[in-house]
Amino acid sequence: MRKIFTFLVVITSIFASSKVAATIKPLSLLVQEIYGEKVITILPPNRSPHFFSPSPSMIKEVTKSRVLFKIGAGLEFWKIEGVKTVDLSTSVELIKENGRVNPHYWLSPLRIKPAVEEIGKVLISIFPERANEISKRASQVKEELEELDFLIRKQARPLKKKRVILYHPAWEYFFRDYGFQIAGIITKNPGEPPKPANLKNLQADLLVLDPPVPETFARSICEGKNMKYIYLDPLASDPEVKTYREFILNNFKKIKEGLQ
Repeated sequence: MRKIFTFLVVITSIFASSKVAATIKPLSLLVQEIYGEKVITILPPNRSPHFFSPSPSMIKEVTKSRVLFKIGAGLEFWKIEGVKTVDLSTSVELIKENGRVNPHYWLSPLRIKPAVEEIGKVLISIFPERANEISKRASQVKEELEELDFLIRKQARPLKKKRVILYHPAWEYFFRDYGFQIAGIITKNPGEPPKPANLKNLQADLLVLDPPVPETFARSICEGKNMKYIYLDPLASDPEVKTYREFILNNFKKIKEGLQ
């Protein structure tokens, strides 16, 4: 009987799914670096997580995974049943103001470090046979995040007196954590157009927008002012971006160019 039981355990482990999923690409990049294998990403390219619901085919694919990592903090308003889901926001210090919780912490290398530790722990608990390799990769990713944080902090130091206006609070974590002055946020809710009152007397060195916002809007805000505008990519939509470091540095390069 013991031999039969052992045989069944071995067979089960061989055929058990090794798939892992994450809700958005920047998170998938981090999980992938720690896990060492490709990760299923739920959100398709050029889609907003604020207005997206997964298709039945995607739900079916994700339920075959051993675990689903999500940003949490209200970003994913939908839920997929039948799969272990880990809300990483519970390990992160979130920006909370006037009842509003900002879920965009993945855009700050400083802020997301505790989530990386949580990812490693969860993966080791699910794949104990791969504990050593996952632990090594998790430690390496944490070191890379610390190096990235140091690099950005150093290069941002001369720009700290610059003032930025955010169209949407996606990059609030990044600009706060690296000492920039946020002169205003035009709209806190991505589903609502900006209020006329929020468009009056806007003045800063840089206006930061997300890709869906029309460029005509950006030009109208900056017209007649000594204010530039840039578009940042909060969701790593560029298919050439293969790592979290590359994703953050690509955006930081645009910020530096806009402020210099």
